[in-house]
Amino acid sequence: MKYLFLILLIFSCSAPYHIKRAIKKDPNIITEKVDTIKFTFNKVDTIERISNDTIIKEIIVRKIDTMFLTKYKFIDGEDIKTRQEVRQDAKTERTKIRQDSKSERNEVRQNVKKEIRSFGSSWGIWIVCFIILLISLYMIRNDRR
Repeated sequence: MKYLFLILLIFSCSAPYHIKRAIKKDPNIITEKVDTIKFTFNKVDTIERISNDTIIKEIIVRKIDTMFLTKYKFIDGEDIKTRQEVRQDAKTERTKIRQDSKSERNEVRQNVKKEIRSFGSSWGIWIVCFIILLISLYMIRNDRR
């Protein structure tokens, strides 16, 4: 029984899924809505007037209208992300950062190798020149004898 409950819990639909589905069925729920509600009250006022010896009662019926405006702004369906989508976005960002750092390291390594090659080739030229100089000095010395 526990396992069945856990399986249902794991594979149940999330709230963002249901919101996206409702938006697909009726896209108008995203827009702003204005509700107007009218209430009509009949207010009865009695006014007593005295004229000469008589009291005159006047009954005045007034209608009062009140209006309430309520604005509803519903959630935009594109802003809603599930946990898996958030995790996937974070994962792609991390992999992008790793790839950028790898490419930077590779560029640095290639630049260092080029510098070493250029440095080694210049030393090679100097060593060859030095050996030629030594050989020429040795030959000049042997020719004098």
